Amino acid sequence: MRDRLMQDILDHEGIQWVALIGPDALPVANAPDNPDAESIVANWHGLDLLAPETPAKMMIRTNETILLSNRVDENRILLAVAS
Repeated sequence: MRDRLMQDILDHEGIQWVALIGPDALPVANAPDNPDAESIVANWHGLDLLAPETPAKMMIRTNETILLSNRVDENRILLAVAS
């Protein structure tokens, strides 16, 4: 089911990469494979910890990319990267 959810997200226009972040700040799953997945996820987890409250959603936008996360539950975050 997790793979199907991630593939459904990837099928949306502009989505380049998606990851499910676990409680240990490591990717539980990511698609498509990305050699930088662990560092991207660790940095995102660090940003999440810097927030004064536990954010349900977080977004960073640059000229070329949007990073958007949504908390799935207390221990997991879904991160999508789009252009």
